[in-house]
Amino acid sequence: MKCLTTLLTVGVLSLGGTALAQSEGKVAVGASVSAKAGTSRDISGHINPGLIWRIGHGGEGWGFDYGLGWYGADLKRTVGAESTAFGELRVRPIVAGYGYSKRLSERYRVSGKLLGGYSFNSFKMHPAFGDVYQRVNGAALTDIDVSNAFVLRPEVSTWIDVTRKIGINLSAGYTIARPEVTTTTSLGSESRRIRADMFTVRIGAVYSIF
Repeated sequence: MKCLTTLLTVGVLSLGGTALAQSEGKVAVGASVSAKAGTSRDISGHINPGLIWRIGHGGEGWGFDYGLGWYGADLKRTVGAESTAFGELRVRPIVAGYGYSKRLSERYRVSGKLLGGYSFNSFKMHPAFGDVYQRVNGAALTDIDVSNAFVLRPEVSTWIDVTRKIGINLSAGYTIARPEVTTTTSLGSESRRIRADMFTVRIGAVYSIF
């Protein structure tokens, strides 16, 4: 949670001072950093750099929106009485939805939206998990597969115009994803649905290029 606090602190500090609105250019690109936290005790998130862009400056009212929001999560699994590293789940959603935006002033624009879509998932097992599983259960792991899944993501976002060419974005979202993981061993197959929900806070800055 320290990383989330740091991101929010940087964002709050960016609100102070006087500045001109980001009025130049229609397309802006830049970089961002995201902190992700799993909502289940067996799932933890990552801190990731990324790209961010802004097309136009947006208006007020209801409107269509879309996005990606890909993330990775480290999974743990209890084998016997032992909690051990299970592997890394990659969630790659493609989402679209509807939201409402409000311009609070010349510099500040806030929006809230609800997005839904489909996620294409993959899984990479931790190298030591197979040995732990075989030692505890007496069965060899032969395959682990994860299903794709529908996702839902409510999100709030704020754009802050710092100068004529520079804008800062603060956003927070909660992705709901429940894929099914199938473990195949020498004794048969077992499937279980996992709660891969992820809370994400992101801060980014863009620069108008044209």
